[in-house]
Amino acid sequence: MKPPKAPVEDPLRTMPRDAVPLFAYSGRSSGHMRLMTLAMPVMANLYQQFASPSLEVQLANRDGEILRIIGTAAERQSGNGAPALSLAAPIHGTDGCLLILTDHASTSREKCDHMQAVLQTTVEMIEHRLVETDERGFLRLHFHTRQALLGGPLEALAVFDQDSRFVAVNRTAAALLSLDGNLAHLRCADYFDVQWLTLVGYASLHLMEPFPLRTFGGAHVFARSTLSQGIA
Repeated sequence: MKPPKAPVEDPLRTMPRDAVPLFAYSGRSSGHMRLMTLAMPVMANLYQQFASPSLEVQLANRDGEILRIIGTAAERQSGNGAPALSLAAPIHGTDGCLLILTDHASTSREKCDHMQAVLQTTVEMIEHRLVETDERGFLRLHFHTRQALLGGPLEALAVFDQDSRFVAVNRTAAALLSLDGNLAHLRCADYFDVQWLTLVGYASLHLMEPFPLRTFGGAHVFARSTLSQGIA
């Protein structure tokens, strides 16, 4: 019998009361509810990493409408003219949504480089959550050329339906497999030198030890296969 999963701790609940960030909500956000639900804990972790009262983390749609804000925005007075360092990164697979990180007390180039790196990692963590929880998925294939990255948000992740068709991939998987973004009609056997039923069997056995796998592009990777929640 598979052991129950440990509950995921909400970072907002574990913050000291006086450190809990402020939130602002858009009135037209229903179309991105899944994205907002999955992104908010990751955004909160990003906010915690900097622990700065001048920091602001925003989730915006492609039209520039702010869907969620963590940080100083609810307190700031508009039009104060203060310099700010603001960076944005697109979230793949979200119809053009952006994650925006702003520091209202800094314009330092050194801090800019650090913020950009952390912002990019955070975006990839959000994308990983979106792909991993895709409701169309039957089997998830976690893989990478570096075994140490398996199980983390920077691994390559591909999700397939019951007939082995690609449903979704994160950007790391797309890069390793040289995918152009169009997954229509693509199957597992088009990219991996393995029988589909073998992957399903590994996933059914809940094997934790990675197994070697070769792509038809010539890459040798470490992999794990898991069944989607509700199937396993």
